[in-house]
Amino acid sequence: MKEATIRKLFASEEDKMNHKWCNTAVATAAVLSLLAGPAMADLLVHESFNYAEDSDITGATCTATGLSGDSQVWERLSGTSVSNIVAGDLPYGELITSNNHLFTTTSGSGAISVVMDAPVIDALTPANGETTTAWMSCLVKRIQSNEIRIGLDRLTNPTDKLNYLVVQNGHWGVSGGYDNAVKVSETVTANEVYFYLVKFTFNLSGSNQTVTATGYRFSGGTLPENEASLGSGVYSEQTSTHARFPGRLTIYMPTSDYAIDEIRVGESFGDVVVPEPASLALIGVGLMLSRRRRS
Repeated sequence: MKEATIRKLFASEEDKMNHKWCNTAVATAAVLSLLAGPAMADLLVHESFNYAEDSDITGATCTATGLSGDSQVWERLSGTSVSNIVAGDLPYGELITSNNHLFTTTSGSGAISVVMDAPVIDALTPANGETTTAWMSCLVKRIQSNEIRIGLDRLTNPTDKLNYLVVQNGHWGVSGGYDNAVKVSETVTANEVYFYLVKFTFNLSGSNQTVTATGYRFSGGTLPENEASLGSGVYSEQTSTHARFPGRLTIYMPTSDYAIDEIRVGESFGDVVVPEPASLALIGVGLMLSRRRRS
């Protein structure tokens, strides 16, 4: 065999090995990136209720992402309902959860609220002619009947119930704007944890403020894979010349027993649908194995 041919064969084998190592390195980097968790650059608010156990959240200095910049506190807007911090999270499939959760009791109706950090409010408030987007997700478990509402209310006069998710016995829905939710008749099984996802858009055109809300519900530990997989959802839209844009995270509790956990608000789907890193790693491992088979 000629020397030139031998050199060519060795070079070909070396190229194959380099190609294999390159693919493996890329896949390994992907796995490590996934293990580190998804990027949270646009996660605006994350309230996981990690406060002192067996305490009423009313008056507690907020420590949550997007709610703690100016030493904000959870304040009572109305009523006498009790909102206690209970030990243990509300586990839901592969969603990242942590420590405690909020439990509302039927001792009296009312609402609690906390002002969002100024940069969060700025991010969600559109300039004239523009539209902003806010995704909100949360875990909700109904224990008694009646309803609960979780929303992105306006900064002033927040008891008007704006921009919210509503969960009732036999119904759930969303409201884009004022207190006029679009609901669907679906069983809300007592003591079952549901994952709710709402996409809000806020548009300013002159003096008109338009809010849309599209809601989705998941159960049994399932999570949506991406925005394209969501379907049509439950849709609400309202236009008004009155203030409609968000400045607070508010929970309304009209004589209801509910458990709530992991409220997230972000600018994209990926900010608020956050599976455990272990499940993401499996995707990376599959990617690495598929690359090895093709090499």
